Amino acid sequence: MKCKCIHCGNRDLAKISHNDVLHCSRVICNSCEEEFLIWYNSDETEIMLIEPLHSCEERKNMKREELEKLFPKGARVRLIEMVDDPYPVPPGTEGIVVCVDDASQIHVRWANGSSLALIYGVDRFERIS
Repeated sequence: MKCKCIHCGNRDLAKISHNDVLHCSRVICNSCEEEFLIWYNSDETEIMLIEPLHSCEERKNMKREELEKLFPKGARVRLIEMVDDPYPVPPGTEGIVVCVDDASQIHVRWANGSSLALIYGVDRFERIS
């Protein structure tokens, strides 16, 4: 890879997955084990952004109140990847947060009509407003 870890500076990065629709790759540093998303321009010849992912355990342990602050009712989100669902919302789909329930699932009204909830720390998505 042409880039280096933004955490430790090591250039030994391994690609975990790639999304052709969103033009991004999920990578891991073989030195410090931090994970990142690398966003490319539309023809994937130039890196536009390198974004760190927090540890999965940190994200899975977030409480409802913390998630409500990060993703309040009415916030807009964009799906990167929905994991472990037989009929997932397509990557790149945008939606509006409806609520966070007692199980800390983030319920979203998706632009495609779906109402599948997001699981913070499992599904990959971003807040866009």
